[in-house]
Amino acid sequence: LAPEFVPPALTLAEMLSDSRQYGEAMNILTELTERHPNLLTPRLLQLRILLEVGEVETAQNLAQALRQAAPAQPEVELLWAEVKIRRGELKEATSVLEALLGSPDAKTNERVLRLLAQIDMNSHPPQFDGAAARLEEALAIPGVAAAELLLELAQVWLNAGQVTKAGEAFGRMATSTGADVNSLLNGAVTAQSYGLFEPAHGLAKAALDLVRGTPAEAQVAAFVEQLGGMAG
Repeated sequence: LAPEFVPPALTLAEMLSDSRQYGEAMNILTELTERHPNLLTPRLLQLRILLEVGEVETAQNLAQALRQAAPAQPEVELLWAEVKIRRGELKEATSVLEALLGSPDAKTNERVLRLLAQIDMNSHPPQFDGAAARLEEALAIPGVAAAELLLELAQVWLNAGQVTKAGEAFGRMATSTGADVNSLLNGAVTAQSYGLFEPAHGLAKAALDLVRGTPAEAQVAAFVEQLGGMAG
């Protein structure tokens, strides 16, 4: 399979997928794979959508076919590991991910660590410290999306009942470089739901700085004011 050629229709399929119009995206991808049977990229997007909508068995069949057609492709291996995690086959997923660990590609390495953290969280009993360590290792990779990782780290500590550590992660998230509005607001809402009003207020203020001069400013400002009153 050839990963390099990207037909214009694939861009439309990606846009539809991003807006959760999965049926329309899959229709385009099906036509693309019929016209370009040796093209890898549309099949990878099909696989991501199948996982997103919870079609795990169909995703496994497609991932297995892709592993045979495109052996040793990191993206295929990552998605195969994700399928195995969804199926609860954690040992096999761990084996696949450990083979990719330490990849020279920073994005691949980040995703490996995040999936390994998921495995730690899905273990019986959950390995909270292990999951947190994986995410901290990912945070040390230059150029990663720190806000997303810190939100995941905070959620690990919340699940562990370590509210203080979760608050620290939310605090780091509020000052992280390159944070996007959605991540900051998701963090604020999550922190608020656990009574962490000061970190929630800090996250909302950081989001407000990013939306000043836009139609969203008034709504986010009201949220900041609400949280400020809660933080006292």
